[in-house]
Order: sequence, then structure tokens, then C-alpha cells
Amino acid sequence: MATRCLISASRFEKLTMREAIKKHRPETNMADLDNFDAAKALAESIGIQVEKSWGLGRIVTEIFDEVAEAHLIQPTFITEYPAEVSPLARRNDVNPEITDRFEFFIGGREIGNVSAS
Repeated sequence: MATRCLISASRFEKLTMREAIKKHRPETNMADLDNFDAAKALAESIGIQVEKSWGLGRIVTEIFDEVAEAHLIQPTFITEYPAEVSPLARRNDVNPEITDRFEFFIGGREIGNVSAS
């Protein structure tokens, strides 16, 4: 007889990319994630080599990858990806700097990627 495992989506955590950064690096000043120079300094302070071509959205995404992604062990939806790293995703109606996109993580790994177009 086959065993089935059902997981309730209501138990999954949902965080914006910025919230995930703050959760897994509590000392982060959220205002720094909205300022290019401050975000660049933060990224460099945690060992990220920021390339000249990167804008704020790419820097924030790299910070997320460095400080949060590996800690997303339990099922987690990450939302509000920067438009800079999501060129094919629909821009959010309220804030065009982010997109209507999410990624789903389990065990510190991306399992799925969904975006509106």
C-alpha cells in the first residue's frame, strides 16, 4: 500500500525578500535595503563582491542569497522579488520596483519559481 504525505499550505511561511533578510540577519537596518550605497556597503561587509553593473535590486537579491536562502528549511514562500532580477515577471501595481513573483523553498533550496506575466 502506498503512503501519502499531505502538507497544508496554510502552515507554510510567507516572507518578502526583505523580511527574510531581516529574519536571518536581525542586525540589518531595513532602510539600508532601500538605499544603493548602504545596500552596497552591507553586501560588501558580508563578503559579496558587488559588480559595477548591479543596481539596488540585484544587490538586495545577492544579500538574500547570502544571508537567508540556506536557512529556509521549512516550506517558505519568498515574495516581492526586485524587477531588476525578474525582467519577465509582471511589475507590481503598487510598487513597480518589485514583481508579482514568488519562489518556494524547502530545505534551504529553491523548489519552485512562479511569476505573473
